[in-house]
Amino acid sequence: MSPIPLHTLPTSAGVYLFKNESGTILYVGKARNLRARVSSYFVEKGQTPKTQTLVRQIADVEVVLVPLEIDALLLEREFIKQHKPLYNILLRDDKEYPLVRINLHDPWPRFRLVRRVKKDGAVYLGPYASGFQLRKTLQLMYKVFPLVRCTEREFANVTRPCNYYAIKKCLAPCHLPVDRTLYMEMVHHAMEFLQGKNQQIQLALKAKMLEASGKEDYEQAALYRDQLLALDSLKSQQSVTHFTVAACDTVNFYETEGQLAFSLLCIRNHQIQAHFSFLWKHATGTPAEELQAFLLQYYEHHPLPVELVLPLPLPDQAHCLTLWNTTLRLTVPQRGEKKKILALCERNAQHASLQLAAENERTEEVLAQIQQAFSLPTLPRRMECIDISNLRDTAIVASCVCFIEGKPEKSLYRLYNLKTVRTQDDFASIYEIVTRRLQAIPTEGKPDLLVIDGGKGQLAAAWQARADVGCNEIPIVSLAKSRLQKQEGTSETLSYTEERICLAPDALPLPLEKGSSMYQVCTHLRDEAHRFALGHHRKRRSKLGVEKK
Repeated sequence: MSPIPLHTLPTSAGVYLFKNESGTILYVGKARNLRARVSSYFVEKGQTPKTQTLVRQIADVEVVLVPLEIDALLLEREFIKQHKPLYNILLRDDKEYPLVRINLHDPWPRFRLVRRVKKDGAVYLGPYASGFQLRKTLQLMYKVFPLVRCTEREFANVTRPCNYYAIKKCLAPCHLPVDRTLYMEMVHHAMEFLQGKNQQIQLALKAKMLEASGKEDYEQAALYRDQLLALDSLKSQQSVTHFTVAACDTVNFYETEGQLAFSLLCIRNHQIQAHFSFLWKHATGTPAEELQAFLLQYYEHHPLPVELVLPLPLPDQAHCLTLWNTTLRLTVPQRGEKKKILALCERNAQHASLQLAAENERTEEVLAQIQQAFSLPTLPRRMECIDISNLRDTAIVASCVCFIEGKPEKSLYRLYNLKTVRTQDDFASIYEIVTRRLQAIPTEGKPDLLVIDGGKGQLAAAWQARADVGCNEIPIVSLAKSRLQKQEGTSETLSYTEERICLAPDALPLPLEKGSSMYQVCTHLRDEAHRFALGHHRKRRSKLGVEKK
């Protein structure tokens, strides 16, 4: 039975937001007919287990009316980004893949590695599988095409050509007269190189070399010759041709009862340029709806291909094409090579799903080990670690990092500037930060385990703060770093102690077995807190103009 009076809902187009008893938005959806769509969730038969789980939590629904269906599509996307509902597909911000940005309107365009597409009139190529791969590709490109790679500021303040000019890796337009038409010609060839169009580049360069030679412009002909030789030397490093399809993005999915996995293959110049996998646990819509939601978010930050190959039509295909590009071809193949590529995509999605399932199983095991070793009341699915960073009495800061299911959840990382501590005092600093963190539980959530970077003294300060705040149900332990010590019976031989967990200020520390899964998770959590705090400390110290001595 619905907790909402369904008969009061309008029959027009709009967006609906399901909420739980505390008012948290669980799911955002759009509908041509709001009453019919929302009512379909409360039909008892034929619902998937995920939808049943969602429906049990619904206490209220909010609707927003819009004049057109395409407006509902746009508003749904904005609400998902704004509210980040648990049961909607949401691409994480820290999962953006690298691209190459070229602004052809600049006097001397440069090739820059970026993570986001902006509507700034520039050309974006990619995405690439990793930053390392892209940097390596750019290094190969610069071997062939002597383009500007310095920053605009360096370019404007140069007094003489740099070493790249000396080794023939830059034409030095910063200091020497360079024909911009020639430079732009190289920019376009470099863009084709990044797209894998080497054969076309070689034919064009050979023709221009012969043309320059015929005009007795031997210096220009030599430049083209060098580029041809560099391309020849790179042939062995290029991938072989795999498909008759020239260029497309192919997306397919694999669905299990516990999660939904997407696989995306980027094919450029008849070969796979990159492959990406995306996984969600709480998707509740139909495969077509979830596929559309994924594509709308992904192509908001990535260049559109010339063709998009999909396993099934999108529910709002016409509206999606209007939002994207009227020249984009959407293909749902029934046979042929594109159908085989879709099958390959599905196998990749299945593999990613199985990998994640195995990884989740390992995570459950290590969390159970931590629960047992630390005598915790529940599995520590949300673990947090607090660390203090300072240079004597200067720039005293702290960090609190969060791991969900054993993995960093950077959206929940927090930085603190100390308010009550003005001198180097780790115990007082820990007391203040633990107090502030526990007081923020109503708004920022409750950890299943709070780890303090330090020994028994730091743990005692944290326990005192917990008692003063009145949160004694929150488990707090400390992780003491390994340190050098002299071996018994010797005066010179040194060795490192083990990493130790302090479960109570008056208890013997528990050694962590080096290399064990529990060791890896706990030290990763501590090291991440240290890295985050140290980075913030250095920024504050820099603002204060303090040098480390």
